[in-house]
Amino acid sequence: MSMQSHDKNKYQILGWIVLAIALGAYLYFQILSPLSYLHCNDFKHLYVGAKIIAQGRNPYDPELMKYEAWKLGLPSILPYVYLPFTGIAMAPLTLLSFRNAALLWFWLNHALLFLSLYLMLRMIRMKIAPLNLGLWIFYFALFFPLTRNLTAGQLNVVLLFLFSLIAFLHTRGKAPLVGALTAFATLFKLSPGILFLYFLWTKKWRHLLWAVGFLFAFIIISLLISGIQVHLDFIPILRQMSYGKSTWEAEGHDFYRNPFNQSFNSLFHHLFTNNPYTIPWIPFPPLVANLMTMFISLALLFLVLFLFRKKDETNESGNLSLFALFMMLSLFLPSLCWDHYLTQAILPVVFLAGMIHRSGNKMSCAVFSLSLLMLAVPYNFSASYLRCGFGVLFMSLKLMAALGIFVLIIVESMIIRLRRSDSPQREGSDGNN
Repeated sequence: MSMQSHDKNKYQILGWIVLAIALGAYLYFQILSPLSYLHCNDFKHLYVGAKIIAQGRNPYDPELMKYEAWKLGLPSILPYVYLPFTGIAMAPLTLLSFRNAALLWFWLNHALLFLSLYLMLRMIRMKIAPLNLGLWIFYFALFFPLTRNLTAGQLNVVLLFLFSLIAFLHTRGKAPLVGALTAFATLFKLSPGILFLYFLWTKKWRHLLWAVGFLFAFIIISLLISGIQVHLDFIPILRQMSYGKSTWEAEGHDFYRNPFNQSFNSLFHHLFTNNPYTIPWIPFPPLVANLMTMFISLALLFLVLFLFRKKDETNESGNLSLFALFMMLSLFLPSLCWDHYLTQAILPVVFLAGMIHRSGNKMSCAVFSLSLLMLAVPYNFSASYLRCGFGVLFMSLKLMAALGIFVLIIVESMIIRLRRSDSPQREGSDGNN
């Protein structure tokens, strides 16, 4: 008994050492270093757009955005590409100076990240012990998309938290709260709208109805605050974010094929169209790349819907894995998936870790480890060796890693499903013997 107690104490000490090292690494890589070059490239247009909306004006006017940025002493500005509701939600930050608002947003991101980790570990039933926390925090410390999110002042950690909280409440059947959060997240950044399809496919009718109800309520609030015309002016912006297009194209922007854009649309334009960044394998018209994007997007969506077409109320891990797959689809389907968007993939990654821990599949563990490394590593997407031949594929390295996570979730889900279907047969066989 004393030997077991001694081993337990050694294990706890190891856990606290790992946690201390992890927190030190996180402090250096995700707090001190980002603070030293907090350029706020994305937070600028969020802040300026929210300020314009709070003044009752139109953030989709490029000249007004530039003028307000100039008044604030900001040397450059990107277009405001969000719904008016996003600006309304961000408006309280505009009561602060730009610098103070950016710092508050920075620290809020850290708080929400750790809250997300707590919720995710609860959902996969992993013990919240020093060693487990230390290993995940150490990975966060080295996760470069998170660094990019923090220095740019993006929305990804907030979305990660919203997805985590929605999933947590969803597993506990809190339909009104799930509906309210889903509607809020959808109007905050359109991609979480895929959860409406998730609730429809899993026949979570109460969740879906609450989400639809809150969506209409929030839209009415948004219309009352910012007016109908501002919402109508968002529609052309939305069209400009479709496949093969970009906002502010007249000013030389081509976000849909930028090397840092890890979407399928970006990959296919690099591989099969004439563009400024790569020598294409075969130079087709841009329409071909856009059609290929539509095909792969629909194929991935139909694959998930087909494999998870049967409802299983008793299998919580199955519900979580399907939720994670829909999250991955929210990253795969749009024309834009900047490398820092993959901060949102932390939730599928944590869920997958729990699945592999239960299955003990060594091959999955190896592929998972490689995918984690590829997701986390700093990467020069515009390096010269990525501009031709097979190197063009590796301009989309993070997309490959995300696809690895996506495929592994499907594989592990199938393994769990097969083991569940085999277990009753084995019990029956044992009984007959």
